[in-house]
Amino acid sequence: MFTCLSFIKIKRGRSLEKGIVLGAMILLHAFIQPLQAAFPTGSYFRIIIYTPDPVVPSSTDIDDYNTFVNAQAAISPNGVVQSATTWYAIGSTTAVDARDNVMLEGGADVPVFRPDGVKVVEDDDDLFAVGEAAETSTHLLATVTVLPSGDPKDEGTDSNLIWTGTSKTGVVQFPLGGDAAMRVTYGNPTFVNRRFIARDRVAYPGFTGHMYGLSDLIYIPEPGTVLLLGSSLSGALLARPRKRGC
Repeated sequence: MFTCLSFIKIKRGRSLEKGIVLGAMILLHAFIQPLQAAFPTGSYFRIIIYTPDPVVPSSTDIDDYNTFVNAQAAISPNGVVQSATTWYAIGSTTAVDARDNVMLEGGADVPVFRPDGVKVVEDDDDLFAVGEAAETSTHLLATVTVLPSGDPKDEGTDSNLIWTGTSKTGVVQFPLGGDAAMRVTYGNPTFVNRRFIARDRVAYPGFTGHMYGLSDLIYIPEPGTVLLLGSSLSGALLARPRKRGC
């Protein structure tokens, strides 16, 4: 009787291990599948968000805005937004240009998507209209109007004023923090030309504005890689020697 009970206990333990591994594989697969449909797998990309909350552009320190967009990215983020570790404000101060603040050292040269999986540009450098002569020249593939959750901003209540302090080329122009007259450049997220980042400038007191945040590099592995890893892990666990009877 004792031996029999010991065997049953071990058998249940192995079944539990198998169930845990299988459950983990299913969860990984369930997580990857929706992302696979909207985002590239097996390659790097970045995400751009419209911040859920507004900000007052009174600071002259770019780190304050980077801290702000990092906190904003954590507001009800979807799975792919959660996978980014660092976010950068698309903004310029007197000391730092937006291009330098958001571009990774050596250049990333990767596509940029909204949290809902819609591609905004083929190359992150294309966020800035370098060399674009025409004021209305289109260089974005979609508007930047999506929250970290993947939901669109509320057109009825969310502002179309985005503080950037930046010219269309990504260099300072009426910087965050304001000039002597407290004017700051703003963009409009409903545009797909240079106006998305440099619509006009306005003295910021009394105006409500949001910001854009750009993620660091995100990488989603191929689904087969994840399942192969899960299978290997399962095999390693379940192939352990069975305990002998007491």
